[in-house]
Amino acid sequence: MELKATGDGIRYTLDGSVPTLDSPLYTVPIPIDSRAGDPNYFSMIQTAPDELWRIPAGEIQKVTVLRAAAINNDGLSGPVSTRTYFVDPNGADRYTLPVVSVVTEEGNFYDYHDGIYVPGAIYDQFFDPGIAPWNREANYTQRGDDWERAGHIEFFETDGTPGFALDVGLRIHGGASRAQSRKSLRVYARSEYGQSTIQYPLFPGEDVTEFKRLIIRNGGNDYGRTLFRDAFVQDLVKDTGVATQFQRPAIVFVNGEYWGIQVIRQRFDRHYIGFNKGVDPDNIDLLTGPSAEVDEGDSVHFFETYDYLLANDMSDPQHYAFAESRIDLENFATYFAIQLFIANSDWPQNNIDYWRPRTPEGRWRWLLYDTDLSFYATTQQGFGVDAVDRVLNGLSTRHARIFQRLSLNSEFRELFLTRSADLMNAELSAPNMSARLDQFRTLFEPEIVEHIHRWRSPTSIGSWSNHVAWMNIFISGRASIHRNHLVAGFGLPGTAALELVNPNPDRGDLSVNSIQIPGDASNWSGVYFRSVPVRFVGTPAPGHRFVGFEELPDTPDENGLVVWSPDGNRTLTAR
Repeated sequence: MELKATGDGIRYTLDGSVPTLDSPLYTVPIPIDSRAGDPNYFSMIQTAPDELWRIPAGEIQKVTVLRAAAINNDGLSGPVSTRTYFVDPNGADRYTLPVVSVVTEEGNFYDYHDGIYVPGAIYDQFFDPGIAPWNREANYTQRGDDWERAGHIEFFETDGTPGFALDVGLRIHGGASRAQSRKSLRVYARSEYGQSTIQYPLFPGEDVTEFKRLIIRNGGNDYGRTLFRDAFVQDLVKDTGVATQFQRPAIVFVNGEYWGIQVIRQRFDRHYIGFNKGVDPDNIDLLTGPSAEVDEGDSVHFFETYDYLLANDMSDPQHYAFAESRIDLENFATYFAIQLFIANSDWPQNNIDYWRPRTPEGRWRWLLYDTDLSFYATTQQGFGVDAVDRVLNGLSTRHARIFQRLSLNSEFRELFLTRSADLMNAELSAPNMSARLDQFRTLFEPEIVEHIHRWRSPTSIGSWSNHVAWMNIFISGRASIHRNHLVAGFGLPGTAALELVNPNPDRGDLSVNSIQIPGDASNWSGVYFRSVPVRFVGTPAPGHRFVGFEELPDTPDENGLVVWSPDGNRTLTAR
């Protein structure tokens, strides 16, 4: 590698450190070669309590990180240039996922007193063997500006094409998963580091291409299981109107050493809301947790709303109208329908964020995240879990109470049950979930063996495959049991199977509630709740009109709407 600069000379490093006058002086081109055979170094530094710490099973892949700067004889340095070089016989085909290179001074991550990636001095100071390892105080549990460290991040597409590269701030991210050997990293773009935003189409197919903060996520509570459970769940429901985080799995290197599979995510904060929701990020209320801790704005509007819901009869249309003016009830109903279906046991007592624009008409909406303890992660989240009874009758947290109070109103019950049924007939239908799970398995499987070699968690390819298989078991068994729980919890007469026939799809399209039937489909099936109205809309092609269903006496209104209250299994044929 040949370097050029003006001044007294170029100093460079190959260990991730920032060049100084004490660094090697560049005099001849630097050879960049394969690092096969180099001993593991950073991967041997303990980053977790003894109970959770794992070292690699052997030598791991390494790449070359070159940092260089023009530095005069007085020690005055120009900008530091950082580049990561991959030398491998397979070239860009070495990995099937994009690659992220994270570079920082060794002490930023590993110093006993100041390193953010290690147990460190704080762990030793407060060590208590009676406290579970994931709950012990440590360097890596610290938060805030004082625990942000300067670093550099480079992103490479799957074919090796450089994506973006910039200096950033780095922090440890997450809750209990901070204690794991491999941490989640929060990435901050700030003007003091250089660029104030990351501008790059990082998530293919998504319109948002500018980011202030990103997360490089270690899998959270799914750390030793599939690694992708939360990303999978959020991807399933990203088009339902509930806010989710874009996701993209990648291979991560830290200071030139292979760090395994992690998933790049957006972070929920005011910048996310500004970029994704088109509102002023400096004029929102953003709250987190069951106690409504304030991230942005204040909690006055939320507690006024909450107190009103508890003090008034929500079956009264006047009081329900007040709730509707303060809460986006369709968003709330959809959010709860998702969380109950996936059997998330780490919610709503944890992992709950909600926001609203600070405007007179601004209503509360919810953000879906950290769904790792769901979808048969353990037996506590199995397909038979009665999440409906748990939230309706077993919890007294604020959001459970909101759901309980709103469920006293027949209009909200209908909205919630309709959204639940639609989800189970579309995004959360077994065929759709199975197909999406196959996509995730196919994406991760080529890389999982090397990841296990590095971290030994999951313990084996067999263990990983079993965890994926349990997700498939959940998919196969969940819907019918969850429908029964909804029937019992809301006192319904049962369910009704619907077969919808459109003999001539070229003559027009049909929708069922929120579900648009594919235009080329002549048959569609779903399951709905008896006594909960189902709304059909026919949209005729030019030269045709929708006149209803052969089996129903009702004729469509001027908007092509027909309402059916299920009383049993039916086949409906469009005319």
